[in-house]
Amino acid sequence: MKLLNWTLPFLLLVASAAFAQQVQTSKSTLTLPNVGEASTENSLRQAKAIVEIALGELGTDVAGLVKDEAALAKEAAAYEAANKAEKAVFANIKKKYDTRLAKYEAVVAPLTAEILAFNALPRNQQDMGTLAQLTKRKAVSDAEYKSLNAEKAAGDKSMAEGAAKLKDIRDSLETRINLLNATLGLAYRQLKLCAAYAEKIDTMLLTKFKKTEIRSRALNGAMEQLKALGSRGFDIP
Repeated sequence: MKLLNWTLPFLLLVASAAFAQQVQTSKSTLTLPNVGEASTENSLRQAKAIVEIALGELGTDVAGLVKDEAALAKEAAAYEAANKAEKAVFANIKKKYDTRLAKYEAVVAPLTAEILAFNALPRNQQDMGTLAQLTKRKAVSDAEYKSLNAEKAAGDKSMAEGAAKLKDIRDSLETRINLLNATLGLAYRQLKLCAAYAEKIDTMLLTKFKKTEIRSRALNGAMEQLKALGSRGFDIP
């Protein structure tokens, strides 16, 4: 996923000494005039034209970020599914090893006892046939022990590699999600600022010059986006 070409420092809302506001979109930097100083209808309409451009660009940016967010949500869901599947594989590896280990221990415990008992016998009472049988069984037991160690080492390596891969995916997701949330939050606050500017200008046109304005398409779109994102906590930087 490729985020919009913004850098966070430039997304900050910067107030000048004249109380104008500067906003940064993915396309341009726009300065919103201080409408409190506007004395003519023309100056208000010029200010409104700038705000309309900002609303349009910010609206497009927010829509793109929301789309990116949906794509990231799909990636996160895919990660969760992969994580669940990997855990099932890990559990199966451990279960298989534990089953073999239990069988080995069930065989080696009595075998060890038999060997100890045989060794405790006086030499003249040690049967060579029994010795050969014990030696053969111990060789089989030792081979199984070696095989078990190899299986455990391979399983541990596989689980470590799988866990590391999943961690890399998770870390990447978290980084991109955090960046997107920060970027979307800043875009939301700029959009809210511009919407307030547009409404203020419309109010001033009505009160000062008796001009009733029809809410623009850009402002309507902005209000819909603000409503959709309003419960996300983006008002707090």
